[in-house]
Amino acid sequence: MTSNYLKSLKNIAELDPGRLTLALAGLRLDVALHGPAAPYLEADLRALAAGFVVSGKGKADLTCRVYYDHGRIYGRRFPGQPLLVRPADSPLAADIARRLAGLGVPLPAPPEAMTGFLNGCLLRDEGCGEGLIYLFYSRRAIHFPATLWKLLFVFASLAMVPRGRLMVHGAGVKRGRRGYLFLGASGAGKSTVCALSGDGVVFSDDATIVEVRDGCCRIHPTPFRQVGTASQRRQARLAEILFLHRDGGLRLQRRPERLAFAELLGVHLHAFAVMDGTLRKEAFHLCRRACAVTRAHDLFFTKDPRFWALLR
Repeated sequence: MTSNYLKSLKNIAELDPGRLTLALAGLRLDVALHGPAAPYLEADLRALAAGFVVSGKGKADLTCRVYYDHGRIYGRRFPGQPLLVRPADSPLAADIARRLAGLGVPLPAPPEAMTGFLNGCLLRDEGCGEGLIYLFYSRRAIHFPATLWKLLFVFASLAMVPRGRLMVHGAGVKRGRRGYLFLGASGAGKSTVCALSGDGVVFSDDATIVEVRDGCCRIHPTPFRQVGTASQRRQARLAEILFLHRDGGLRLQRRPERLAFAELLGVHLHAFAVMDGTLRKEAFHLCRRACAVTRAHDLFFTKDPRFWALLR
């Protein structure tokens, strides 16, 4: 790809996109990648989302377009944690908004706010489940695959909420017909629980989807994980929420509903920091309903698979 050719591109939206569709908790997420690097990004996504890529036939519930901008180098990039930024307050966000308007890229909504992360930002329409991820060059280190994967994860986390689903920072494990959700801070033992799951199925050790229904909840696997090989077809009725604590022994202590709700909402909900007020209210009510219909316990455990006997 020559620089002369890149300079001749008047609108990156004119390029034929690469496409793939992911299945997440019964929803179809269609990802369209635009730009000269689309084939390479598509290959990265297919590898990262192995087990969750499905046929593109059928109507998508969620749509996210990805634009890879070769024609502009920015002086800065966003921080290493997703951050809600407004063009009115951020020179970099304002510069990107002007660039998108000049390219003629169709936006899902006016860029009053965006989620910035490393070499990219996410704009989304809360009403119809559409998103736009814009990837750019900066003078600092460039991490395109990591930026794309993280922003796609943030988009999925936000888009799940209006559809009765929560992306939770926890380990989801299916044992028999029952599903268990293990919550805890980094180092609390989520990956240890997954390693000690025996004949259970690990949905994810980092991002499990909780589908909130009337009278019960169900957990679903995701490709956003460090361990676990579950496919998108797996799911289980959520039997218990367990808050993990490293301890010298094994014991189980019932946790009151109000305390389970407070920690689930305030600590373990992915992308809560970049939700606006409306989305936070919806997440609030979903967490309340989830804790109202699911038992919660504090699990004090050591690296010993006998903790499963306590749960039975």
